[in-house]
Amino acid sequence: MWPKKLFLLSGLFLIAAYGFSQSNLIGGTISDSNTNEPLPLATIFINNTTISSASQVNGQYILKNIPTGPVEVVVSYIGYESSRTKLVVRDGDQLLLNIRLIPSTIELPNVQVTAERDKDWEKKYKKFEKVFLGENSMHARIVNPGVIDFKELDKGNVLLANAAEAIEIENPGMGYHIFYYMRKFQSDKESYTIVGDMRFEELKEPSEKEVKQWTKNRKEIYSGSLRHLILSLINGRASEEGFQFFVDLPGYNANVRSAYFSANKGVVPFTTNSMVSPGKKEGEFKIQFTERVEVHYVNRIAKMRTYRDIPYVVGWIEPTHGFVEVNAQGTVVNTANFVTSGYLSDARIASLLPDNYKP
Repeated sequence: MWPKKLFLLSGLFLIAAYGFSQSNLIGGTISDSNTNEPLPLATIFINNTTISSASQVNGQYILKNIPTGPVEVVVSYIGYESSRTKLVVRDGDQLLLNIRLIPSTIELPNVQVTAERDKDWEKKYKKFEKVFLGENSMHARIVNPGVIDFKELDKGNVLLANAAEAIEIENPGMGYHIFYYMRKFQSDKESYTIVGDMRFEELKEPSEKEVKQWTKNRKEIYSGSLRHLILSLINGRASEEGFQFFVDLPGYNANVRSAYFSANKGVVPFTTNSMVSPGKKEGEFKIQFTERVEVHYVNRIAKMRTYRDIPYVVGWIEPTHGFVEVNAQGTVVNTANFVTSGYLSDARIASLLPDNYKP
């Protein structure tokens, strides 16, 4: 029986970086598009990183230590539509980016945060929390659940969620406080869709013991992840990094596989040579996936085995357009072009790392 397919379509994965420079800066002003009045205390950040700032009284801001390569600058301000600007940063750049925010025409819901919510909301929240944070949540918790509202479709089989403001996640196991600006959430029994922007903050004043534990946990989360897999392909080191790849022979019925991997004669090793080529944009790559690829990561033991004779984790990458566009940091640009399943779909919000994390 095949594992359920899980979709993660997210605006998170938009940052590429070749390296980091102290001299790379982005600065400017944030103002109202109608009145030109400055907007103080607007949040501005490089999407899916720890790089963020807030605008001053005069609307001015500055972002430092920007990674070179394509980046996405996100601005969030209550009562205004969020702004997203894609730039290509080169080493030594000091870029001017003035941002004019459009007042939102959507009235924010009057969410009452109370000690007790109705039982129906609590039931929906439990479903949302499990999908949103994931099984491997590292003891993460949502600190402001009251900003989330829910709606169900198809007799309760489909759950939709929206948030009046950023969802804040405290993740003591990873050492991050996460702000998730959710644009779409939908889940059912077989799949989920999460779309949004995210910024990270390091937890303050950690002890030496906590720093060591965070370093260990972050490395474990990264090891074998989709990002790790992509970087190993870009660098031509997939085999050395512990990844093995297999495909089905033409005409082989994958739905009747044996519980023993060695008995599946129609599943053969797949070479990753010539899979990676330069992308359309600077700092991006195209990885060819013309058919479903089975991935074995031999450096992680599975909690529940996919095959009785294979002790390590197994996952699948199934293309929808024949290729996947990625960047130099190993993150996916066009997440709609593929579907992951098996262990590769385990990562959720609580187990994601910022793009400027270096293992």
